[in-house]
Amino acid sequence: MLMRKPQAQGFAYADALRWLRDHDFLDTGVLRCLPLDHAKFGEGSMFAPVFDAAKRALVSEPLLPRAGGGHAAAVRARLARTQELRELFDAKQLAVLFGGDGDLAWLSGDISQDRTPELRQYLMRELDIVEVTPEVILPKLDAAFLEAQSDEWVRRLYEFLSGQPALRPRAATLALIRLVDGKHVRTHANGQPQAFLPGAIETGFPTVRAAVCSTEAARVFLRALGLTEPDLVDDVVWNVLPKYRKEDVKIGDTTYEADIHRILAAFATDSKGQRERLLAALRETAFVMTVNAADGSKQVSKPSGLYLATERLKELFEGVAGVLLVDDAYPCLRGEDVRELLEACGMTRYLQPVAVGSAFTSEQLREMRTAAGCESKTSAEPIEDQTLHGLDSLLKLLPALDVDARAKKATLLSSCRHLD
Repeated sequence: MLMRKPQAQGFAYADALRWLRDHDFLDTGVLRCLPLDHAKFGEGSMFAPVFDAAKRALVSEPLLPRAGGGHAAAVRARLARTQELRELFDAKQLAVLFGGDGDLAWLSGDISQDRTPELRQYLMRELDIVEVTPEVILPKLDAAFLEAQSDEWVRRLYEFLSGQPALRPRAATLALIRLVDGKHVRTHANGQPQAFLPGAIETGFPTVRAAVCSTEAARVFLRALGLTEPDLVDDVVWNVLPKYRKEDVKIGDTTYEADIHRILAAFATDSKGQRERLLAALRETAFVMTVNAADGSKQVSKPSGLYLATERLKELFEGVAGVLLVDDAYPCLRGEDVRELLEACGMTRYLQPVAVGSAFTSEQLREMRTAAGCESKTSAEPIEDQTLHGLDSLLKLLPALDVDARAKKATLLSSCRHLD
């Protein structure tokens, strides 16, 4: 009996694979019968030519069963970890995400770690076919790719990611969120939300397109990323405060009063987190109309370092340089509700202590305080030197006042603990 040479057997084996493919017999079951183990059929083995010929054919020719039918060459194929990936990403999308000319193809879902572990390892190790996982594909979803997809596909993406909670931290860093205008953004930037879920009424906020969040699963994913419907705090942060951050703030009285009322309404939120977010934004914004105690000039100021316009404080600091008081000529800046807001932003109706430096060493200060009975020799807690905001300017002003005016200011100053 004549024996074929191994090399000839290799060629015949490749021809057999082509014949099986052309007659619709080349499936996962047939592939499992291939010489898959390099240790048994690799270099030095009598059947090495068969192993090598099959490998060459599978790499370059469409002989591997595709998901949905047909065959693909290994160089144009990918394995998917889950069925959901195969259903979500088609051949053209795969090609865009993983590069190369022409489409890529998913291999049959029959090839898996559970069903065909040896064949899967052969495809990955010998044919260098990449197994795509959600963790691999997610970072590839940039804004350019996403903006080219349909609303229906983006909604399906959200539904898929809803079932992948481990991916949410990474997802929050990507421009996955589709706005009404079709642009894609991240959920937050610099601590501020870049998008809001559509609510019952139309707003001026950057809003997620309704078509991509029309199912509960899609909304679950978006909410898990921190997206919410806009509320009163969002309204103030987005629509009110930016106009007070310009170099030249020009706000009419009617508009200003409306803005303060919007801020007060937001301040009344029952959400502790949203209130703190509002206060943080207010502290960094020059939204308070103020009067310079020295000359009566007016300006808009940040809330830190300001005094509320109580009668005693206005009398005490009249003519004093460097002191700004809330301009209570605006009705919207009068009343206990707005005072509560302003105090929460850092203003005060009492004299403000401020830290001051000293020309003495810490040891000299300790000795002086100990001698005066202000600090025990064993005290380990440092004492901070302080003055009162506006006090230095007030003391400089006193010699220029008449006797009665000096006496009045001295009386007001001595009763500073009882100012209201």
